[in-house]
Amino acid sequence: MKKNYFLVLLAIFFSFGLLAQEKTGNEYQYKSSDHPTKVIYPTKFFVSQPVRDLPQLLDKSVFEGKIVPRNGMETSNDLSPKRQRKLDYLNSAGRSSTSVDPLAENGYQERHTTETRAPLVSFEAVSSGASPPDPSMAVGPNHIVTMENGRWAVYDKSGNMAAGFPKNLNDPLQAPGHTANAGDPVVMYDREADRWFISQFQLPSGNDFLIGVSTTPDPTGSYNVYHYDLSAGNDYPHYGIWGDSYVAAGNFTGAQKVYTFNRTKMLAGDGTAEIAGFSPSNLATGGFAAPIPVHSEAAGTATGPIKILFYQDDAFGGVSSDHVGLWNIDMDWSNIPGSTISGKNQIPTAAFDAAIAGGFANIAQPGTGQRIDAIVGAVMNMAHWYKFGTYESILLNWVVEVTDGSQISGIRWTELRSTDGGVSWSVYQEGTFTDPSGGEAVFMGCISMDKQGNIGLGYTKSGTSTFPSLYYTGRMASDPLGTMTVAEDLAIAGTSSVTVNDRYGDYGQAVRDPSDDLTFWVTSEYSGNARNVRVYSFKLGTDFNNDVGVTAIVQPNTGAGLTAAETVEVTIENFGLSSQSNIPVNFSVDGTLIGTETFAGPLAPGASANFTFTTNFADLSTPGNTYTIQACTALVGDEDIVNDCFSKMVQHIAANDVGVVAIVSPNSGSGLTATETVEVTVENFGALSQSNIPIEFTINGGAPVVETVPGPIAPGATVNYTFTVTADLSTIGTYNVCSRTQLVGDQFPSNDETCKNVANLSCIPTTTTGCNIDGIKQFILGTINVDDGGAGCNSTGAVQGYVDRTNLSTDLDRVSGLNVHTLQARTNWDGPPAGTEQMSVWIDFNDNGTFEAGEQLISGGVFANGANALSDFTLTIPTNANLGPHVMRCRALDTSGAPGDVNDPCADMQYGETHDYTVNIIDSVLLSTEDNDFVNSSLDILYLNGNQFNVELNTNTPLNEDLRIDVHNLLGQRLVSMPFTYSNGKYQYRLNLSSQASGVYLVSVYGGNGYKKTEKIIVK
Repeated sequence: MKKNYFLVLLAIFFSFGLLAQEKTGNEYQYKSSDHPTKVIYPTKFFVSQPVRDLPQLLDKSVFEGKIVPRNGMETSNDLSPKRQRKLDYLNSAGRSSTSVDPLAENGYQERHTTETRAPLVSFEAVSSGASPPDPSMAVGPNHIVTMENGRWAVYDKSGNMAAGFPKNLNDPLQAPGHTANAGDPVVMYDREADRWFISQFQLPSGNDFLIGVSTTPDPTGSYNVYHYDLSAGNDYPHYGIWGDSYVAAGNFTGAQKVYTFNRTKMLAGDGTAEIAGFSPSNLATGGFAAPIPVHSEAAGTATGPIKILFYQDDAFGGVSSDHVGLWNIDMDWSNIPGSTISGKNQIPTAAFDAAIAGGFANIAQPGTGQRIDAIVGAVMNMAHWYKFGTYESILLNWVVEVTDGSQISGIRWTELRSTDGGVSWSVYQEGTFTDPSGGEAVFMGCISMDKQGNIGLGYTKSGTSTFPSLYYTGRMASDPLGTMTVAEDLAIAGTSSVTVNDRYGDYGQAVRDPSDDLTFWVTSEYSGNARNVRVYSFKLGTDFNNDVGVTAIVQPNTGAGLTAAETVEVTIENFGLSSQSNIPVNFSVDGTLIGTETFAGPLAPGASANFTFTTNFADLSTPGNTYTIQACTALVGDEDIVNDCFSKMVQHIAANDVGVVAIVSPNSGSGLTATETVEVTVENFGALSQSNIPIEFTINGGAPVVETVPGPIAPGATVNYTFTVTADLSTIGTYNVCSRTQLVGDQFPSNDETCKNVANLSCIPTTTTGCNIDGIKQFILGTINVDDGGAGCNSTGAVQGYVDRTNLSTDLDRVSGLNVHTLQARTNWDGPPAGTEQMSVWIDFNDNGTFEAGEQLISGGVFANGANALSDFTLTIPTNANLGPHVMRCRALDTSGAPGDVNDPCADMQYGETHDYTVNIIDSVLLSTEDNDFVNSSLDILYLNGNQFNVELNTNTPLNEDLRIDVHNLLGQRLVSMPFTYSNGKYQYRLNLSSQASGVYLVSVYGGNGYKKTEKIIVK
């Protein structure tokens, strides 16, 4: 067994190749920061005996009024090294630009009475008396499991504790020689697997994850127990379930702030279940910073990238505007080192101030000067994800200060939404909930959403006249956005103040009941006789009697040979409590209603049935077109119309359709020759195999070079073709290289051609000694935002310290008054001496491949904010600059090095980097009618099956200019470039990325005058 285990590890080690840095014990560490930087195997694995048979723990006196040690470091004055770092961090944070929360005034607008909102169930949890208790709770079909520092218990849904409980927090997680409670427990109900997940960290080292996954649906039974040694401080871990992973994020002191766990193996009781550590870029790490994983609370397994969230206040170092940061992890358990974490996606929010005055001691209480901790620096547990018919939602909350310096807190809550399958996210609604009675603090938010879209919010209230008490509110899905509208209700009143220290709660938890997806359950601390924890439930919505909807379109489906009379078959489901008959059903194609027919039924509650339209048919006869079919029920008296409709994209695949999808070479560089190889990628989009395909390339629109791709190319396949004739790019300058197929009878010619700009640059400087932490580690200008990480050289090809990002482009205005732009960059070197790290910028306005003195726009600008923070540089575009795309060179280096001339665009340097980008110079006020139509148009991208996408630019009329569509990956590599033509009443292109790796891609459409629209997509 040991030999086989060793071989498994050995094979994995060699499969990691150059990523592997070193192995220590059961841990591997790796170099690349956008991949897992650590992989850990269990130090212990065992299957516990049934928990019901373990000793009952009744005596809680050891916890009364005392602080539970965390990581073996906390003392009676509660200033552990970690918490002290948090305090130092908060005290050193800059002042927030928000003096008064802009959402607080309208955050509570009572519209609903309390008649049906009283607590359904309310009972005392084990209330260990720990300071803080760190309460966590999960709800299954028949059980409630609660955990606190020191103890945990299982209940039925009436609040009756199971026989033999409570149990010591170590049972069943403890291993021989490790018997002390460490704390920070978390419990989750794994809905899809019908299993229970329990966790704490371990003393004496405090570095271990201790994880238990139940072997059956019974939480009182046995558990598969795993121990993982982080070799770094483990603090404030919070968890989520996403796809084939359990996910943890927290205030971990190592580089890794996020860990993914192999859920499939852990559920199976596989003792080799590994975990992977990731290091999110551009995440504040000085002091307490607790990002949180997004947890799937919806029915059905979550798909797509794992999501990590953390709010960013502009008071924190390196943060220029208030926002929510989102990181995507593409986790591949069959190829762990190939898994990736994205850079930070910034989701703008309304302004807020999260750096509440007072360090830890923020919130007032009656009759004492002792204030308690509002938990600044953490997204509150949990951040839930939900899937609805036409969109996805993520719900999160954190504590804010209503008025700067007041120490009166509110709860900023945010619903993020995606309407494109989770590719892009934005704030759908947000609000700041404050004390409805006025004057007291509300904090420790516990938020969740029911299946109707109603939101429940549990919270703690405390102030000079209110002991720490538990309340809840909420909002109905149809209420005004950004407001809590349900009258505040009391769950349990506090009866004393916390005086032993400032610790309070640390977190609570809210979940919805999987039995009905309508009942909210909350657990949180309140202040009664010593420390107390309460569990309560409430419901905002009601179960509907009359509620039906379409849940699927069975046919038609994407394919070749679709006709003008395609049969439409749909699935209808009865969501309500009453049987239904004679249900009207309709369908439309591209927004045009085709017809309505009647499904006779009867359809029992919870049942579904297929229905085929017999007199109405869909016209899908145009090859190459992608059609949007929507089917809806129209039941009279339907009480929930949100779930009535279902949409599906269907493409009529042309029989004959091929095109060039990428130009592999040539590429930009220095010293290009008169015999550059031209290699392209050809894809068969059609339904028939293709051979002997005419293909051509042109340089700057000159005479085409025509050759033949022999094939055959199977439907959906791609091949690379290298032209026998080479390209002359020997003259310094920029070339437009285009390639297109000329298949006779091609039924969809708009996707035939791809174009690419290739620059023969006069020079490519190199770094002679090594970049180290010098150079450009993050670069932001307009829509370009590239985060390279912390150390080492960012290089393209063999030239150390030179990065070709000419495929990344942004628009820059030259019009007077609009021509001053802010470029942001970050270096990780701060001297000594100070100010030696500088940057210069040139733009090759005359496109001659040379960066001349008159084209230098920034000369030795100093990184004013020092290391590890974005600095601002002013970039002023001359008002007479040539319009269109040009190469921009940015060069940052340590000027104390030798060589070290920051103002020579071609000189080598000892320490630093040179980056080339593309900027597109525009005149925003000199728009033609066509330009205005383009600027005001919308770019819509819909996900099809198999990582194919329908791209549409919606304009009123065809534009009298050439449009182009490009696709880039996040490395800046252009994968697709082709004309974007108007046909069948719209600009439309079917984008096939089935051959691309999973990840985020940028789709851009360019107008003839250089204007651009860009959207993100995710290849799964």
